[in-house]
Amino acid sequence: MGQQPFTISVTLQLPPDGQAATPVQFDFASSASSYTAYKLQLVDTGSKTLDLGTLSPLGAKLLFLKVDEGQNVAPVMVRINEETVGEEVSAGGVKLLVSPSPVTGITAITLEWSAATSVSVWALS
Repeated sequence: MGQQPFTISVTLQLPPDGQAATPVQFDFASSASSYTAYKLQLVDTGSKTLDLGTLSPLGAKLLFLKVDEGQNVAPVMVRINEETVGEEVSAGGVKLLVSPSPVTGITAITLEWSAATSVSVWALS
């Protein structure tokens, strides 16, 4: 793939106590030599470990996971690197992790769900 540039920009508008909203800005630009992308239609109940085999053995610089919006969409539990406890991402939610210089970064992701849902995942290294 060669070096593919990418950027991410996040702004949180947060009003301090009784004051006008103050933006908290995060911008990140880097390049990836490999990436993995999934668009998953998850049905019933189950779990799935995603193959991130094309990423650097040091792990992902960027992980972006998005659960589609919708009524009656159950949360997805996300476990990283075979952790025993997952983190919940509910309908319309995202999980974002940026690690500019991973050493022991994300090399595996397991999803667990209890009802049909749609999940998109991008991992770049």
